[in-house]
Amino acid sequence: MFKTTMMAAMLLAGPTMAEVHMKPSPKTVDETMTALMAAVTGAGATVFAVVDHEAGGADAGFELPEAQLLIFGNPALGSQAIADDTTAGLVLPLRVEVMADAAGATQVVWADTATLFAGLDIPEDAPYRAQIDAALEKLTDAAVAD
Repeated sequence: MFKTTMMAAMLLAGPTMAEVHMKPSPKTVDETMTALMAAVTGAGATVFAVVDHEAGGADAGFELPEAQLLIFGNPALGSQAIADDTTAGLVLPLRVEVMADAAGATQVVWADTATLFAGLDIPEDAPYRAQIDAALEKLTDAAVAD
C-alpha cells in the first residue's frame, strides 16, 4: 500500500522543468498547436482534448500567458504500458504543451518516457518506450517546422 501511495503522489506531482524537453517554434501558439494536432492525427493517433490554460485562467480572474495543452495518444502503444503497470494510466494519454515563454516566444514542451514512467513497473527496454519517445520527437518537430 505504501508503494502505491508513494507512486501515486510522485505521478500526480508531474515532471519538473529539469525533466522536460523544450523546442522553440517560429510560429504563434495557435499556429503551432494547429500543426501539432495535424501531425498527431496524420500519424493515426487520437486527439482527446485541448486545454486552453490562458482562457481557463482568465475565467478564474488570472492573466496567464498563452498556453495550450494537447492530450492525445495511440492506444496501440499506450495500452502496452498500462498492461505492464496499470498506474501508467495516470500519465497516459500523452501531453504536449504549446506555450509562450516569459519573452513571448512560442515553445513546445513535453516529458519523455524516462520521466513519465519513472518509478513504474515498466521495463526500461520495452520497445514501446522508444516508439513513444520517437513519436514525440517527430510530432513536435512537425509542429515547429516552417
